[in-house]
Amino acid sequence: MLSPYNVHKVLLNKKAASIILMIFELLVVILVVGMTFYAARNYAKSETIQKEIITEDLRMMVNTLVAVPGDAIVRYPQDTSLFTFILTSSEVIGYLKGQESQELGKVRRTLFLPLEDADATPPKRAYTASGTVEGEKSICLEKKNKHISLQPCPEVNITPPEPLEIAKTEETP
Repeated sequence: MLSPYNVHKVLLNKKAASIILMIFELLVVILVVGMTFYAARNYAKSETIQKEIITEDLRMMVNTLVAVPGDAIVRYPQDTSLFTFILTSSEVIGYLKGQESQELGKVRRTLFLPLEDADATPPKRAYTASGTVEGEKSICLEKKNKHISLQPCPEVNITPPEPLEIAKTEETP
């Protein structure tokens, strides 16, 4: 007699059961991998990660400007309107706009600007840095002499030049 516990033995042979089990395992693996990629993508696009990335980029841009001879201005290429950034001679601070009282939400990156006289007490910095921007879509770092400032970027309207008209010459036979 056929009981509910041995129906699968009658309906499926060993090879069919193995194939069904393998398909089920494959579906589970695909589902787990898909969920992992979905979570990783959402995490990478989060405001917390963007805040950390932009703050670190600003720190590296300050270090680069120190190495560049002469004056320079650099525009950060991404929209920064959700954030506030503070630049001092010792650090770059980034946080979500309007959350200045939440110390845990701030990202701090230490700056090591060159010293003019390391033996002096206290040591004198050769470069200084300052500036605060809050909710600006576009931010710039500007180096003038030995001071680096963080500021909103000026709007630049670039109009394309007028097309040149090429004079047609008549061909002579």
